Amino acid sequence: MKKVILFSIVAILVGCQSQKNLMLNNQWKLTELNGKNLTGENVEITLTFNTSNHQVNGNGGCNRYFGGYKLIDNTIEISNLGSTKMFCAETANFEEEYFNTLKDKSNLKVIENQLIFSRQGKNILIFQKKIINK
Repeated sequence: MKKVILFSIVAILVGCQSQKNLMLNNQWKLTELNGKNLTGENVEITLTFNTSNHQVNGNGGCNRYFGGYKLIDNTIEISNLGSTKMFCAETANFEEEYFNTLKDKSNLKVIENQLIFSRQGKNILIFQKKIINK
């Protein structure tokens, strides 16, 4: 009986993690950065999760970036960020602020087509699920 209960608990935990990975396993476009709406700005910042190896990558508005992540419950920690080193005057401020905001621990939630990072009850990054034209 104990083995059945233990197996059930493990199956539920694996199922929950898989469901969370399925939600993340999309391409996301940043729409809000530290309270600033970016929809009217001439910048496209993206985030993509590779849930099989716990890696992130995307475009910071000018440079491609990459790093690792840990997801425990509703807390995500993005670390070891690296990027290409091109300079784009029109997006440099957005990119620097984005990279600084993205790293470290945040609370994470997915609501419909939005991915929301928050700290201390304040939304810091809001992404919209990116629709890919095929």
